[in-house]
Amino acid sequence: MTVAFNKNETKGVFKILISLMKVDGVIEKREIDYLSGLTATFGVDTTLLKDADLLDFDNAITILKNLNDDQKQIVMSLMLKMMDSKNSSNIKENKMYFDIITRANFKMPGL
Repeated sequence: MTVAFNKNETKGVFKILISLMKVDGVIEKREIDYLSGLTATFGVDTTLLKDADLLDFDNAITILKNLNDDQKQIVMSLMLKMMDSKNSSNIKENKMYFDIITRANFKMPGL
């Protein structure tokens, strides 16, 4: 099954990913490489990427909250892969991840 995201949903997803990348104040090359790969996969241009970065975080949460369950599972996976692209575990990223999935009403796998 292929799951698609519209332009606004894509903007919300990228806002969250950019926020996860920036939360600790250190942006690593592996994070940039991962985000770069996703922009190609999602067909995101620099304008949409800039719009995503400027999007209010709470608006991005609202966008994610309105995704269907399949889309939310994909976003959870993307966030975890972004976090894994770091050289080490980061408490700020972990906290933000759980804040996002809680506020956007994501279902934890297996629950």
